[in-house]
Amino acid sequence: MDKEKQNNQFHPPACAALELEFRENRDDLEFTPELQLNKLPNRVDVVVVKKSADAVIKSGLGAIFRKYNLWEYKSPGASLNVKTYFKMTGYAGLYLANLADTDDISEITLSFMRDTKPVKLLKWFDEHAFTTDNYQPGIYHIKRSRHCNMQIIVTSEVDAYTYQWVTMLSPKANEEALKTVGISLKNMDDTRDLQNAETVFDLFFSICSNEQLIKEKKTMGITRDMFKEEFESRDRTIATQAKQLKEQGAEIKKRDATIKQQGAQILDLQAQIDSLRLALNAKQG
Repeated sequence: MDKEKQNNQFHPPACAALELEFRENRDDLEFTPELQLNKLPNRVDVVVVKKSADAVIKSGLGAIFRKYNLWEYKSPGASLNVKTYFKMTGYAGLYLANLADTDDISEITLSFMRDTKPVKLLKWFDEHAFTTDNYQPGIYHIKRSRHCNMQIIVTSEVDAYTYQWVTMLSPKANEEALKTVGISLKNMDDTRDLQNAETVFDLFFSICSNEQLIKEKKTMGITRDMFKEEFESRDRTIATQAKQLKEQGAEIKKRDATIKQQGAQILDLQAQIDSLRLALNAKQG
């Protein structure tokens, strides 16, 4: 498999992980994976649009968010370097030129996410008049005058409890991280969240470097089996809801038919009354 195809298979789980991290703001944010910027094959891994300027983003991953937020995800082993930075600033320009409803560069942010810390890139930023702030463990904010705000997310450094899902994008994630997301999974009742979780789990076991977890995965079968009870419970809930909706639809259809029949009877009675009234008037006349 060539490097581009290998990297592309990580993008859907990365987007799924981000959606899960920001699920408390699901109504405030719009996610678009693999967004094509023009007729050429230039695609941003994930674009997150903040629908309202007043929306308060709860996840620390969105502390720098403005209206348009472009994400670049690098799979484990892929380079995150100065060329990546130049590519993303070019994408920001294309986004402003072709898709945004503004030409204000301050309304765009750039986020770079990778498993390991890009030491050389951070050093380059320091050498070129950027200021770097270690906002939280694994989250580096990068700023410069008259430049869009940026951040680098190092998935192996962020707090595994706070940022459960992007942590799972790192092959270094351990049993404790898996246990943490398992607890969160038990509290999920949204179908989209469950689908995203399964996508992230599938990637985790394909890149996991923990031999014990890999061994357990082989004995357990597919990822879904790990949390079989939780998934089956959600499936039953969804099936029950679907059945209830079907029954409600049938009941509404039945009521509509009854109302239609009663309407026809009323019209028939009205016609009879009108006929009797005409006959009475004729007799009196």
